[in-house]
Order: sequence, then C-alpha cells, then structure tokens
Amino acid sequence: MQTTIKHDITFEGVGLHSGAPAKLVIRPAGVDAGLMFRRVD
Repeated sequence: MQTTIKHDITFEGVGLHSGAPAKLVIRPAGVDAGLMFRRVD
C-alpha cells in the first residue's frame, strides 16, 4: 500500500544554533517513489 500527502507542506522558522532563517518543504512523492519505514522490533 502506498500513500502520500496531497499538497506541499511548508515549515519556516529560525535555526536553533545559527539564528539563520530556515525553510523546509515536503512535497508529494510520485508513484513508486519516496521512503519506506519498517518497524523491526
């Protein structure tokens, strides 16, 4: 089963140690692309 987000998600803030502006953008993945997380315990 594959799932993804529908729209871009943007986070903006200030770097904890640098004090510089920071920006993170998470975009939807294409078909058969992206990351897989597997629990192994």
